[in-house]
Amino acid sequence: MIVNIGDLMQRWTSDTLVATKHCVRIPEAETRKMLTRQSFVFFGHPDDDYEVKCLDGSDKYEPITGLGYLNYRFSLTY
Repeated sequence: MIVNIGDLMQRWTSDTLVATKHCVRIPEAETRKMLTRQSFVFFGHPDDDYEVKCLDGSDKYEPITGLGYLNYRFSLTY
């Protein structure tokens, strides 16, 4: 089992837990290409008005609301 940590969780934990980069690799061996793979995905996100701040009190990242962070991430993409 693999558990991927997202950017917001990294921010919340002051980099104690580090976000992983999304990467999909296709197996090189022909026989492995024919095997099926399964994924189960669960995304969690705080309420829009919930203030996310560093759990250790370090203020490494400034507090931001759930909606504020979502808008910030969208601004980097679109």
